[in-house]
Amino acid sequence: MTRSGHPYGPSRIATLDGIADVLAATVPDTLRAAAQTDAALYIVGDREYSMSEILDGVEARARGLVQAGFAPGERLGVWLPNGIDCVLWTYAAIVAGGSAVMIPSRAPATEAGRVSRVAGARWVIGPADLADTSISEQTAQRRFLGGSTSVALPERAPGDEAVCFTTSGSTGVAKLCALSDRSWAVQVINAQAASGGSVDETMLAMLPMCHSAFLPNVHANLVQGRRVVQVPKFDAREVLRIAAEERTRYVSGSPTMFGLMLRRGDWPNTALRFRRISYGSAAMPAHWADELSGTFGCEVVHGYGLTEASGWVSIEQPADRRDGSVGSLMPGHTDLVTVDVDGRRCAPGEEGEICVRGPGQMLAYLGLPEETQETLRGGFVHTGDLGRLDDSGHLWITGRIKDQINRGGLKIGAREVESVIESLTGVTGVAVVAVPDDVLGERVAAMVETAAHTPSDIRTHIAHALADYKVPDLVVVVGELPRNHMGKPNKADIRRDMVRTARTGK
Repeated sequence: MTRSGHPYGPSRIATLDGIADVLAATVPDTLRAAAQTDAALYIVGDREYSMSEILDGVEARARGLVQAGFAPGERLGVWLPNGIDCVLWTYAAIVAGGSAVMIPSRAPATEAGRVSRVAGARWVIGPADLADTSISEQTAQRRFLGGSTSVALPERAPGDEAVCFTTSGSTGVAKLCALSDRSWAVQVINAQAASGGSVDETMLAMLPMCHSAFLPNVHANLVQGRRVVQVPKFDAREVLRIAAEERTRYVSGSPTMFGLMLRRGDWPNTALRFRRISYGSAAMPAHWADELSGTFGCEVVHGYGLTEASGWVSIEQPADRRDGSVGSLMPGHTDLVTVDVDGRRCAPGEEGEICVRGPGQMLAYLGLPEETQETLRGGFVHTGDLGRLDDSGHLWITGRIKDQINRGGLKIGAREVESVIESLTGVTGVAVVAVPDDVLGERVAAMVETAAHTPSDIRTHIAHALADYKVPDLVVVVGELPRNHMGKPNKADIRRDMVRTARTGK
């Protein structure tokens, strides 16, 4: 198959027939089609892998899983850093008829174990052989590779569960959001709207593979037949060096990443060849966007998305830009609306909860039927974000309903951190809030009512239970929390106090 005949190439999926075709395909279907193109994945620090080579590795692992008893619908935990092993085992779980549970590589063993138990994962492939938690990638190769090549791989349907990503909320723990093969297909479609590029361009990926950004940034570009360069971890200077060396034309990331690149790069840099940069996860200060465009010499576009909708939802296009807007609905979804507290659709310009509907929306939060029903009521994904739409469908984000902290694009549920602190004996009250930060946007801060622990004790306790980015940068111990008339912590007062402390140290 030539590039021009590729059914999921950029020009094809920009048509209505192409969109219908990719939505009817499964993840294995798209991988096998991409293996007939020049698509390739270069893992910086490792080597370049052709898509046909990746498919061979995926199918070998999938057959080994099936031979070992992995059944359709089962889940495989993937607790691995950015790299080819993460890609191969993620795809292998899907090709074997199951679902990949993406566990952040920075998560400690306690959190990885909790996630795998919630998911009911058959096995977890991780950094080491840990009793009751994971088997190492080396052990997994010995156990699952080298089996019979005649093992049949099961058929899949587009509506089958394909992956589970962690996403923060207000339940006290990070939720596991299940997505189908159609979710992957939607991001193949939407990624083209975000990048706007040709198949001959090299794309740079710098976000964690365990994040839903894997779908548009890596998977979608490979399926479309492109070459993707993936960095193992983000380092601003190193990313700029790689981008220049590989002549990458498009990259998507968080505002924090681009802010660090601006601050730590050597400018001017005439070796960079970016055509477009897109960002989501959080708002970017207007002066950063202007500086980024001027310094990099390329288009800078802002989008909006969330895991529950499979990733990208809207994107602003340079030819139709509205000041402060995150653009209009991408073609992989069907509806974008705002609703009031009674569920009625808001008029243009009226603020309400942002809701999105389409074939790629989440299947469920694992083990949380009530939260699933609440989030998917009326057939829409209720995002918990506030916004307004104009009469042409352009969206502006105005706030959040959910008590969530956005640390450099990484979403942290305040309640998740609070529940860990509350597990300490002698803690009688706690409130976790966001405090502003010039680089990360927001940082985590905690006010703890206790006479039994120091701030250092509390941070150490949290670090044993949660990923490092969830550990509060600021912990203040008090004798009594500010409370409202119902006896609940008064977060407005607490946030004001913590912001003042963060700024003055008092």
